[in-house]
Amino acid sequence: MSCSHHRVHTRRAICLLAIGVLGAGAAACTSSAPPSVDTDGPNPAIAQVSARVMRYFEAISTGDSAAVADGLADDYRLVGVSGALWNKSQRIQELSANGPAFGTVTPSEVEIRLYDSTAVVIGLATILEPADTIRERFTQVWVLDRTSWRMVSGQITAVETPLPSPPPQA
Repeated sequence: MSCSHHRVHTRRAICLLAIGVLGAGAAACTSSAPPSVDTDGPNPAIAQVSARVMRYFEAISTGDSAAVADGLADDYRLVGVSGALWNKSQRIQELSANGPAFGTVTPSEVEIRLYDSTAVVIGLATILEPADTIRERFTQVWVLDRTSWRMVSGQITAVETPLPSPPPQA
């Protein structure tokens, strides 16, 4: 992989994580709750996290670095596809430098699990560009900070094409 391709792929991966965190709409959201969480009716916290993820994806797609920053905790950390560790200011700087140049990002297979004031979001993000399609799995950790959900951590993993089959369940 050339240096230039690696940088583009890393930028896309970072974008994808960001989008993964905030881009899951209610229709795309599958909530999986631990047994201790009441799942008899709609869970307002899952709806709040889902909406927050959607706002984040929209901000990434439009290059709105202020909205992205609003969704990240001050001590936010991202482990990118290459294994590099990014903090909030580095993430915002990368977004500001590249704007909405990441292509169209579409989250799918989104699952949100709640643990009191913490939400774990996983999913698959697809970035469509004129000359390329990139798919990455993401994991995001959101924490309820007084009145708003903020992403505190994320990780992105490149996905092979076609998607590999998961191992059989034990």
